[in-house]
Amino acid sequence: MNITSEHYGALRAGGLRSLRHVLLLSAVNYAVVSGIVLLALNAMALDARWKFIGMANDVNFYYDTLTVSHVNKDIVRFWTIQLFPDSDPKLSELRYLNEINCTKRTIRFIQAHIKQKNGKNSMSDEPSPVMNIVPDTMFEKFHETLCKK
Repeated sequence: MNITSEHYGALRAGGLRSLRHVLLLSAVNYAVVSGIVLLALNAMALDARWKFIGMANDVNFYYDTLTVSHVNKDIVRFWTIQLFPDSDPKLSELRYLNEINCTKRTIRFIQAHIKQKNGKNSMSDEPSPVMNIVPDTMFEKFHETLCKK
């Protein structure tokens, strides 16, 4: 079989199309892999921001390390999350914006977000009254952790 310049041109054109196809697939694969890596890193970063502080009555308590803010020398504000076990029929999680007075050993909740297992969510922007921090509670653990000088 003789290969003419027409055959050579067709083979060459097909090769370019094939090369373009391979390059396109490589670019798509690169984008997909990059996206997966970025999502994994973002998930790890989100997990890293919530620090476990303890458990009480089967409820896990965490605080958000990125939101810890020392308002002044006495006051520290931060978000917490309480995750409820599957055995709790109503609540899934509670999120609070807390304010601790380190000197007076008091706490109050500035904001609350309640997530129920039935999918209903509610929010409160009404601050709670100031409460004394009782020894041997999660609030004391928050105080000890976040009021370090």
